[in-house]
Amino acid sequence: MNIKEFKLLLAESKFTPKEVLEILAKDKDWCIRTCVAQNPETSKEILKLLTKDKDYLVRAFITENPNTSIEIFEILEKDVNHYVRNSAITFKKYYLFFK
Repeated sequence: MNIKEFKLLLAESKFTPKEVLEILAKDKDWCIRTCVAQNPETSKEILKLLTKDKDYLVRAFITENPNTSIEIFEILEKDVNHYVRNSAITFKKYYLFFK
């Protein structure tokens, strides 16, 4: 197992401490940041930090995280990327319906 594979496993694991997820959210590899964005243990604070990520896929995957707040959806609804905007609009509807 190489270092990237190890980081990916950490970023995906529900057992990874929040402090480690915060470090991984700043990793140079967008794949690792995407896994952090998807991880249901990622805090709202880290998700909010990731709304400023340079990679649109990282921002888009935030919308699928169960910890995404209305505030974060509203930030992503104004994203420059249409895919991120549409994803935020769609998942916000699900969020509001099931809450």
